[in-house]
Amino acid sequence: MIAVDLEASRNPSPEIEEVKKRLDRAHVKQAGAMAKKMGLTVEDIGGLATQVQSKQFKERMQHFMSLGLRGIDEYVFAWQHPEQILSDWTPIEKLWQQQAGPLVDDEEGIDVIKEYKDGSQWVDLNRPSCTTYGDAMGHCGNAGDPNEPNTSIIYRTPEETEKGMMWKPRLFFVYDKDNGMLGETKGRENQKPAEKYHDVIVDLLRDPRIKGIKGGGYKPENNFKMEDLPEDVAEELVNEKPELASIEFDYKKRGMTKSLINRIQAKWEDIGEKI
Repeated sequence: MIAVDLEASRNPSPEIEEVKKRLDRAHVKQAGAMAKKMGLTVEDIGGLATQVQSKQFKERMQHFMSLGLRGIDEYVFAWQHPEQILSDWTPIEKLWQQQAGPLVDDEEGIDVIKEYKDGSQWVDLNRPSCTTYGDAMGHCGNAGDPNEPNTSIIYRTPEETEKGMMWKPRLFFVYDKDNGMLGETKGRENQKPAEKYHDVIVDLLRDPRIKGIKGGGYKPENNFKMEDLPEDVAEELVNEKPELASIEFDYKKRGMTKSLINRIQAKWEDIGEKI
């Protein structure tokens, strides 16, 4: 039976060959119609299919659509190039960022991780996303991936106003409570954290709950990285907590530990999502 099936697969019947030809013609016809409407070639359409299925493109779309902005929510999709859609949405986000109020009131359910003499704090919002803090910082507040076991960690400074004391969020980090890894680690408007915040970031990294940095999320190139620190500071921190270093450095320093296995697994999962 197996031999017969194999033979049939090698030598399909004329009927099957005819069906395949019809499907191929229909595909070419549909691709040609799409290409004509978009002002592209059929070859371009094939490339676009790969682009829109990529993890990077999906993350960018997810980011914009999670902002809850009217101009994006009511956007009319026709036959625009995918990059044209993102280009149309970018100024809408920029305008919102310029108009967003930078201050927030205190809220219940927040845990203070560390407080400084100037009144600034690292706090755990105890929820994976927060539009209030996101709006104040000009980004989505992790609304694009509001899943447990993530929680949002904020560095904020106190601001005296006519209404009393309020908070200005400066840094927004996403923390995975299951494995102790930091994901997104950004400043305002999804920018890389400014150098003036490196000292408080180092304080957070020294917290025993932080087991490493896996990065990821929207615009991952803007995440904080150990390489952003002065070389001597980074080296001292890595000597204290080798898991903050690269996987290669960690393996050479301590061998195949449980924490390193967790990091490798997280890395493979991230790579798998991009394929």
